[in-house]
Amino acid sequence: MRSSPMSSLEKGVYWTEYVIRHNGAHFLKPASIRLSLVEFLCLDILLVVGSVIVTIVFLLVKSVKLCCPTRRKDKTE
Repeated sequence: MRSSPMSSLEKGVYWTEYVIRHNGAHFLKPASIRLSLVEFLCLDILLVVGSVIVTIVFLLVKSVKLCCPTRRKDKTE
């Protein structure tokens, strides 16, 4: 720390002037500001995962109904 060429205050002043001089630090802005809402919220991935889960649940329910039919007892005695 003591052998650095600039003090912390000088570094802060330098980078503040740099940002002002170059109309903002574009490399410091997050990449998410350039994404669409679908990409930002990962809606495509959520749709695929949701459809896979719904398909699995549907197939499980159908297979249980096919393998284990319910028996109805008539109580008309």
